[in-house]
Amino acid sequence: MGSAANLFALHKNGTEFPVDIMLRPTKGASGSFVLSYVRDTTEQRAAQEAVRRNDQQLRSVVDSIHDYAIYLLDSEGHVKTTTHLAIKPVIFNFVKPASALLLACAIATP
Repeated sequence: MGSAANLFALHKNGTEFPVDIMLRPTKGASGSFVLSYVRDTTEQRAAQEAVRRNDQQLRSVVDSIHDYAIYLLDSEGHVKTTTHLAIKPVIFNFVKPASALLLACAIATP
């Protein structure tokens, strides 16, 4: 194994589902053997796909706005990314760090 691959297992009813497989060589009293761990990744892959779709949707919305500068901030108020209209420096002073992981501030430009 040793490399990432899209692996699938088969349920008793014949349906496939995505899995991660980890192999661990082990030595015991009767000699060497390999332990195999198989984990169903259906929920993990669905969550990753949902995050990807949300990210794509946010990017689409931000890219479609042409009349405003958009600043995406982290929880400490640092600018992580901006749109093309955000050419003037803006200083954000927060008394406390924002509780949200991501803040979007739309600032009208002249």
